[in-house]
Amino acid sequence: MVSSTLAWARMWASSAAGSPSAWVAARKAEGFPTTLCCTVAGVSRQGFYDWRAHRCELTDRERAEAALVAEIREIWASSDGTYGSPRVTAELHARGRRVNAKRVARLMKAHHIAGIRPRRPKRTTIPARHKPKLPDLLNRQFAPGAPDSAWASDITYIRTGEGWLYLAVVLDVGSRRLVGTR
Repeated sequence: MVSSTLAWARMWASSAAGSPSAWVAARKAEGFPTTLCCTVAGVSRQGFYDWRAHRCELTDRERAEAALVAEIREIWASSDGTYGSPRVTAELHARGRRVNAKRVARLMKAHHIAGIRPRRPKRTTIPARHKPKLPDLLNRQFAPGAPDSAWASDITYIRTGEGWLYLAVVLDVGSRRLVGTR
């Protein structure tokens, strides 16, 4: 029972952090004993300490990836967080950087960089097809000259954090003053 549990833990440890030594380092940072973590991960203590001593230096690929992520963040921030991976990839290509779209998408996902999807506009006025149009009582004369001779109204919808706000307005066409709101 113990050996099968240990084998399962080794398999999980090697896949969880990328390398068994990285998993041991993460558990050591959480306060677990090094010897126990090395046993579970199937790594010798000396092997772990050798890995840690040489791990301080970043490889060329890691440096290049960090620079690419920094450039991706810069492009994303300059778009106010609206660009997704296709637009970021296009901007990188425009800057002369040759990079695969899948790599940009993977890096953006790994670093929690996501664009904002625009919302579809909500259609609020749907005319009835079977009813006749209302007559134009003003005959497009929006300057009647005298106050209180003609009123016009309109309604609009405003999205708020709590939902929709409906605003109805009545204007006196002659004086251009607000008569009432609801």
